[in-house]
Amino acid sequence: MGTPLAFEDAAALGAALAEHGPTAKALRAYEDGRRSRVGTIATAAIEQTGRYYKEKDDEANPFKLNDADLFKFVMDFKQPPVPAAAAAAAAAGPQVNTQDHLF
Repeated sequence: MGTPLAFEDAAALGAALAEHGPTAKALRAYEDGRRSRVGTIATAAIEQTGRYYKEKDDEANPFKLNDADLFKFVMDFKQPPVPAAAAAAAAAGPQVNTQDHLF
């Protein structure tokens, strides 16, 4: 699933940048647009891995969280908003030196 998902991500990011320009708003639109699909894929992968390790050796399962505090942290994790400085830099757009040419 990695390569097809990467192509989907690239297309979605391109669409968000085309609509909003190189801004924090574009990144948020991209993130909002991809969250459901990526969540579905990640959930399926974790469930499949869990079934595999349950059949084998559950203690070897790298996705098994034995520590209750760590489990709570992972399940409650929220990505913080884009810092103001990064948002301002994104809003200013890329800094292009017109003296430099690629060809």
